[in-house]
Amino acid sequence: MSKHDHAVVIGGSIAGLLAARILSDHFQRVTILDRDALPDSPDPRKGAPQTAHVHVLLRRGLLIMQQLFPQLDDDLTQAGALTVDWTRDLAAFTPAGWNPRFSSELTTRTLSRGLLEQVLRRHVTAIKNITIAPRCEALEPVSTEDRSAVTGLKVRYRDRMENNVVALAADLIVDASGRSSHALDWLASLGYALPEETVVNAHVGYATRTYRRPANFTADWKSMMVRTRPPFGLRGGLIYPIENDLWMVNVAGAGNERPPTDEDSFLDFIKHLIHPALYLAMKDAEPVTGVHLYQRTENRLRHFDRLTRWPENFVMLGDAACAFNPTYGQGMSLAALEAQALDRWMRATQNSLAFQQQLMDVVREPWRLAANEDVRLPGVGSAPAGRFEKFRHNYADQFVWLACRDPQALATFMAVTHLMAPSSTMLRPSLAMKVMGRMIRREKPNGKASNPIPAIM
Repeated sequence: MSKHDHAVVIGGSIAGLLAARILSDHFQRVTILDRDALPDSPDPRKGAPQTAHVHVLLRRGLLIMQQLFPQLDDDLTQAGALTVDWTRDLAAFTPAGWNPRFSSELTTRTLSRGLLEQVLRRHVTAIKNITIAPRCEALEPVSTEDRSAVTGLKVRYRDRMENNVVALAADLIVDASGRSSHALDWLASLGYALPEETVVNAHVGYATRTYRRPANFTADWKSMMVRTRPPFGLRGGLIYPIENDLWMVNVAGAGNERPPTDEDSFLDFIKHLIHPALYLAMKDAEPVTGVHLYQRTENRLRHFDRLTRWPENFVMLGDAACAFNPTYGQGMSLAALEAQALDRWMRATQNSLAFQQQLMDVVREPWRLAANEDVRLPGVGSAPAGRFEKFRHNYADQFVWLACRDPQALATFMAVTHLMAPSSTMLRPSLAMKVMGRMIRREKPNGKASNPIPAIM
């Protein structure tokens, strides 16, 4: 297959790096543009404001990244990433009690977002036909006279004193610049109708602080989560192990239950989760950072499938295209799935509108997982739940109860969470019969622990 000449990727974070890796198979040259300096370190940077927070690499995302970068796993190990079996090494408390623990194939690597990005960037820069242009800002597209196709991009090199604005010719431009993308403004300026949007905003906020794992700490778990579901409260928390014997402690809440940023209030917030186990585990740990807050968590689905016109040679993916509540940990793995979709589209040699429409098939399942849960929270402003929605919510609640007692149900739930199986697998007859039996009996989860607290120290 002959290669095209030049592709430009806007954004050098996870989605942009994965897109560039795919495009290197299809283009003679690939250029990644990023506003930041992109030092060779895992330190947080301005253009990636979530770097200081927990980023869970789901099983599906890890498998795709391993396919794209065969040496990735060895490099992650060398960099200090841990291996976590999410049904064995996670102590998870739900309103139904403690989940059972058992070995499975749902293993991934845990590390900071900054370190993963650093390792991926090293792999990408080692590819001969990829160039990263740091401190370079995308300004506007260059198009044909009839505006039917994009032919390049005007950019500003922020460190140049003279001739800092130039036009880059490109056969394809991929916008992977995240929630701050200007692509819709560009499309409007070219005369294109913008996609309709569905927004589900549960007004969730979350806060993260990094701690040093206590030297004398021993436990039968590597990560701990205290989950909650309405009506048992709106707070949840997570201890997430990363490199250098550090823990990221992340808490989230909705409405008036959003977490604070000062140290004393942060600890008090954790103390008042629906179970004290997480607080007891981390209360004596040494903090190594301040408390970082993030509140831009709305789910935003753009309906590209309803469009009939789109400029050629321009596509959007990642959070630039559709964004999800980050608390569900789908972002990096969804970026990997979208990179695969980009590869399939390039091999099919279809028009750019076809890619945006096909992207809907990739994001539909993650959207269900995030939006269907967030719509239940107060303050969303959606219409009252109908009969079907009430049934779906009740079924989900009873499935959580079942997963607390039935390893098969928990394995299914975790496979869905890690994007290894569609949510329809939770409706398999063997599981549905158990869930429906509980629903018929009108049993309700009581929010009390059914299993003893796991060993903390």
